[in-house]
Amino acid sequence: NRLVEFIDLLREVMCGQTRAVGNRDVKRI
Repeated sequence: NRLVEFIDLLREVMCGQTRAVGNRDVKRI
């Protein structure tokens, strides 16, 4: 689960532009 959390955080940082809207997309993936 730690790895998933890390990847989620990484994606959030990379997709910071659409973090609010892309947050759900990132979690879905």
